[in-house]
Amino acid sequence: MASGVTGCTSISYYAQSLEGHVEIMAARKNVGKLIRDPSTPKALRAKLTSATAIRRFATEELALPDNSSYRSYVDVGRNDVTLAVFAAPQFSLAPVTWCFPVFGCVPYKGYFSRKDALENAAALQRRGLDVYVTGITAYSTLGWFSDPLLSTMLRQNDTYLASLVFHELAHQKVYVNGDSAFNEAFAVSVETTGTRKWLRATGNRAGLRSYEADRKRKADFLGLISKTRDELKQVYG
Repeated sequence: MASGVTGCTSISYYAQSLEGHVEIMAARKNVGKLIRDPSTPKALRAKLTSATAIRRFATEELALPDNSSYRSYVDVGRNDVTLAVFAAPQFSLAPVTWCFPVFGCVPYKGYFSRKDALENAAALQRRGLDVYVTGITAYSTLGWFSDPLLSTMLRQNDTYLASLVFHELAHQKVYVNGDSAFNEAFAVSVETTGTRKWLRATGNRAGLRSYEADRKRKADFLGLISKTRDELKQVYG
């Protein structure tokens, strides 16, 4: 099948997206106030303090957008903020894409509602498509709204948080509708350069070594995937 396989998007999908986003926006709390609040748990205060320093670094050292994104916090109360549904025709390596106003065409659909995500995945499977569903820890509105820090973003170490903030702010700086490959490549480039610079600036040599080792593991894994993809293309044409 051609790489241009496209899925339709229903009104109910937009409704759950809007409802989920509005719910998160309504729950935002100012990071500075939370840090100063004596009732804020110590571990959360430490994470928010690190996030504040990372946010400042993003603007002052990486020239990323100086806006209200990541200056508020929301506890989403679950392991993932959204679920992403991916699909592809059987025996094809070309994903189905869905097109949206503002964001253009992307190879996935994001759901705040687990029920809706699983129902959509089942419907796609009934159409004979191969389907993959995975949890997502963060999402970007590309600067249209003041994206908050989410509890799902704070579960891992500060290096992960810095990478994620730099990545999402890079999407706000440059985003080309309908070109997911370019958008991700640009954001990953900013994320990688920014994280290395941040680790050096904070004197975290151990963190930098760990980050580089992790990058190498990812590169090796992606190389294996690329090799397998080429082999499958030869088999299935």
